[in-house]
Amino acid sequence: MKTYSTIIIIIFFISSCTHQGYVPNVEQKKHKNNCTLIFSGTKEFELDDETSYMMSYIQHVDNSGDAYLTFYNSYNTSIYLYSYESGQFIKKIHYEKEGPDGVGDMQGYFYANDDSIFVYSYWGGFLMHTNSDATVLSKERLNSDALNALTGKSENLDMIYPAPYLKTATPMKKYGNKFILGGFVAGEPTTETATNRPVCLLYDMEKHTVEYIINYPEQYAKYNWCGGFAYRLPCIDLNNEKIIVSFSADHYLTSYSLKTGKQEKHYAGSSLIKGIKSYSEGKDAPCNGDREMEWFMYNPSYQNVLYDRYKKLYYRLAQLPVKDYRHGDYGNKKPTVVTVLDADMNYLGEALLPENIKHEFACTFVSKDGLNIQVLTDNEDVITFNTYNFFPDEK
Repeated sequence: MKTYSTIIIIIFFISSCTHQGYVPNVEQKKHKNNCTLIFSGTKEFELDDETSYMMSYIQHVDNSGDAYLTFYNSYNTSIYLYSYESGQFIKKIHYEKEGPDGVGDMQGYFYANDDSIFVYSYWGGFLMHTNSDATVLSKERLNSDALNALTGKSENLDMIYPAPYLKTATPMKKYGNKFILGGFVAGEPTTETATNRPVCLLYDMEKHTVEYIINYPEQYAKYNWCGGFAYRLPCIDLNNEKIIVSFSADHYLTSYSLKTGKQEKHYAGSSLIKGIKSYSEGKDAPCNGDREMEWFMYNPSYQNVLYDRYKKLYYRLAQLPVKDYRHGDYGNKKPTVVTVLDADMNYLGEALLPENIKHEFACTFVSKDGLNIQVLTDNEDVITFNTYNFFPDEK
């Protein structure tokens, strides 16, 4: 009886372990690190009494030499504009939530100029063309396909359509008459394949059409990634006509040409990451909250991707496992490393950010001064950014 029980336990252990996938970094030791990290300075922007320094959406705007830092305040449904150079407050654009010019639960925006501010409401799924007077000039719903798929009303029941979800690392971008929005729907359906779960939505504002592009890499269909923000929400940026996507469980960046539709992979992994483990159970198993957090904190993950148009470089942030994690610890304290690619998306090198500084990697932007990453300080009346630059080592 004891032998039989032992066999059952061994079989159970083996079967439970086989569900966990592993994504190795096969190029971990193939590339030489030729970058040195240089701290270039600090930028501060004073906040009013209604604004928290923990922000979910910012946009750096640099048009014709006038540079602004803009951010969204969800508390009062307003977009704030500051001079990037001086740090001085310029103005606040306050939106109504209801009525003819209501924007609902605004989540993010694309500020082109005072006459063209495009606002997205997550719960309504509406993309709205507004201006600096907070007037809604037009409105289009973008999440209909995702809702229809979830309720079984979709014309193509095999597709798992994304609902746009905007954050600083998943911003709305504009290319000609098209808007690019990244997103996802939560969950780990067993019907997922490598071709039926796209993560980017293209909206043509002249034709009023929606197109879906760029699927998750194949490891997402094979393994359980817990279906949430930790590994499912892709980070995006735009370099001219090229969309760049960073998947949290992929050592490569994905590029997509809006001109040709060509999709390519580019190595942008870190030499400090040997591989990434999926969740320990199959895709049909629910994720336990405490176990999921522990798995994420002890597992590496890739995050933001940003194109530096001033220096013609790409930056990709990755987070390394914590050394010690206790249940109930607040905040994401994983060490952050930045990988740098050249204009042709070739690996140049990487650098680990100082671990004695509390960086908020989710709040990051590129300016003419370099890569700006929010720093959490004891002064909650300002939002503070450290600026970093990466220089090639002398040969």
